[in-house]
Amino acid sequence: MRSLLDSSTRRKLEILEQLSERADWISSSELAENNNASLRTITTDIHYLKEQWSPFLIIETSKKNGIRLITPPSSHLHDVYVAVFKNSEALQFLEKIFFNPTQSLEEWGEKLFISDSSLYRVTNQLSHALKNYGIALGKRPCQIVSTNERFVRYFYTTYFKETYTTFEWPFSIDRTAAIEFSCRLFREKNWPQDDVQLIYLSYYLAVSITRFYQGKKVSTQECDENLSSYLSFKEILAPYLKQMVNDDHLEVGEELMQDIFSSLVVFEVSKPNEERILKEICAHLLNLQASLHLELSEPQLNILAQGYFQMYNHYLVYPYDHYILFNSSKYNGQAAYQEYPIFSKNVFAELTELETVTNFPWYTNYRYEILFYLITKWPTLPKQLEKKKHKVSLLVLTDLGKSQTFMLAQAIERNFSHKAVVTSFEKSILFLSEEAFFGPDDYDLFVSTIHLPNINEEKLIIVDPLPSNMDWENLRKSINNIHKMHKLNNDS
Repeated sequence: MRSLLDSSTRRKLEILEQLSERADWISSSELAENNNASLRTITTDIHYLKEQWSPFLIIETSKKNGIRLITPPSSHLHDVYVAVFKNSEALQFLEKIFFNPTQSLEEWGEKLFISDSSLYRVTNQLSHALKNYGIALGKRPCQIVSTNERFVRYFYTTYFKETYTTFEWPFSIDRTAAIEFSCRLFREKNWPQDDVQLIYLSYYLAVSITRFYQGKKVSTQECDENLSSYLSFKEILAPYLKQMVNDDHLEVGEELMQDIFSSLVVFEVSKPNEERILKEICAHLLNLQASLHLELSEPQLNILAQGYFQMYNHYLVYPYDHYILFNSSKYNGQAAYQEYPIFSKNVFAELTELETVTNFPWYTNYRYEILFYLITKWPTLPKQLEKKKHKVSLLVLTDLGKSQTFMLAQAIERNFSHKAVVTSFEKSILFLSEEAFFGPDDYDLFVSTIHLPNINEEKLIIVDPLPSNMDWENLRKSINNIHKMHKLNNDS
């Protein structure tokens, strides 16, 4: 829905995302080319980012290197999008009409002191953008409508989840009770859960209850056969629902229970070829495991396959974007790709094949979401992948004797064991210039307390017998640079 933002804000967000994707510097000319803008415009935009969004990020500029983004430890890129949400007239209007769906467009104009021309401009923009979510903007009264009530609920769940932080809650419905309801339902259905899923379901419940009391109800026709499995939990979940509503004027009756369960049960409605799809998902995961020689137990396989299948069902129910401005799946997936490029390429290749055999957009729509899902939900996967990463080979030599050399090697290994294989040179270095104990290409780096003959200076790091902070920083930079070069070679 970026079309709702003015062109300047859209460009600034795109610049921010381009900076976020790069771990190093990027030139102003490259940003200008990427965004079809002049250097002067890019300079103005960068100045704005530095001044206006400084609580959330730091923009560094250098005449020599260009521009780079640094996110403070106490902040996150998503905070910028929240700020954009709250400063967008059109996006804020969506929230206003959600909680007040009975007023006409003209009444909103008077209430918000907006001219007719401005109001119609905003509503026309909204009408165009909402088509991409299977919903529309009604005018009298002014509210979001659809032939499928679930589409409205999914859209607003995404909207509120993206507009507010985890600990904010814009509803009158009791937040604690909504989360407790979600936790209990996940336990009763034996679904794998985490806080992200719980907060999503809690938002969905709050949106659904609000819509129900506004007279907007879900059709139960397509899920009658499975509704009974949910209604068996009615006695267990009813107290949480009553606490959520917490209003003596609103009745928590059978109709509300059926509406809520009908909203949820759709994820379990039987689909054609369901067993075949699940079989193909399992085959895809096993192919991925075999191609990279990874560990994956049968229970872990079943859990991962269930996560895939939830994505599959969700798409069949709601085949639209699951974000408004900030695509967190892509953001997290790109970070995973940068960290594990070889694994990521294998995942993408397997998803392309899975998309072909199932006729479902696994790669096209879900590649980044699945990549992040596998990294976070496949037990011990990051540890397994770290073991498979290239490690820098490092030889330690000193002029202070065998024990000092060994001590220095141990200190380096303690700090970099996950990134480097450290070897202590056990012979005397006095005859290095005369005898070939090793080749200059046998190791990636040589660490010494003195200058060494016949060693390329680009590979040599000279440190104090007890390394200083500057020595450790030089070591860290050199090791990281080799890792970056190895990643680039894998990407090429």
